[in-house]
Amino acid sequence: MHLALARELVTPATLAALPTSAGEAVERYPGYFYYGNVAPDARYLCGVPRDQTHFYSWVRTKRATTGIEALLATYTELAGSLARPGAARAFLLGYACHLVTDETWIEHVVIPHFRQGPLADVPERERIHLALYTHFDETEESNLGDRAELATLLTSAADLELIPFLEASVLANWRDQVVTALGVSGGPAALGAIWASLGRPPEDLDLFVAELPDLRARALAAVAAPATATYREDSLARSRELLRRL
Repeated sequence: MHLALARELVTPATLAALPTSAGEAVERYPGYFYYGNVAPDARYLCGVPRDQTHFYSWVRTKRATTGIEALLATYTELAGSLARPGAARAFLLGYACHLVTDETWIEHVVIPHFRQGPLADVPERERIHLALYTHFDETEESNLGDRAELATLLTSAADLELIPFLEASVLANWRDQVVTALGVSGGPAALGAIWASLGRPPEDLDLFVAELPDLRARALAAVAAPATATYREDSLARSRELLRRL
C-alpha cells in the first residue's frame, strides 16, 4: 500500500509543487524516498515498539501531534538532515509520508469502524481489520507500476545509517524483504508477503487464509468502499501538503 501511494507522489506535478530542495532530493534519490515510505515497519524485524518508530499510538482517539512532529521533537538532530539536500532528506520525506498515511488510515478506518462502530465489540475485530488491510493492499498492486524498476530503486538505497532508532542492518534486511516481496504478485504467496510485512506470526497464516473469505466479506460489509476511497484521497493530499512544508 505505502509504495503504491508513494508512486503517486513522485510525479512531475507533485515534484513541481514542492520547494526546490525537497523536489530535487526526491527526484535525485527516489530509491531513498520510496524506502522511507516503508522503513517504519522494519520494527517488526527487531521487536521495537510501534510508538518508537511511528511516534503515535494505534489507540489514540483524536489527532494531536503528528508522528513526524513527534519524531523531530524527539530526535532534534534529524531536523538538520531534513534541512540539507541529499539522500537522507529524501528518506525522511518518505518516512514522514508513511507516518501520515498510517495516521489517516486510523482516522478514516480504524476509529470509526473498528473502535467506535459496529465492529468495536466483535472479538475477532483485529482479524477482520487485517482482512480489510490486506484487501486494500491487494487492490493497490496495480498502482505499483514497473515492479522491477521499483525494486532496483529500493536496492539503490544502500547507505542506511540514517536514523538513530533503527539500526542500518535492520533497515537493510527489511529493504531486501520488501524487494523480494515485489517479485510476488497475487495469490497465497503475495498474501504471505503482506502478512510478513504486518509482523504477524507465520504459523497463523494458514488459519487466516482459511478464514479470509468470511473475514473479508464481513470487513467490506462494515466498511463501505467510499470510506477507503476517501482515506486514499486524504492520505495523498496530506502527504503532498507535508512534502511542501518539510
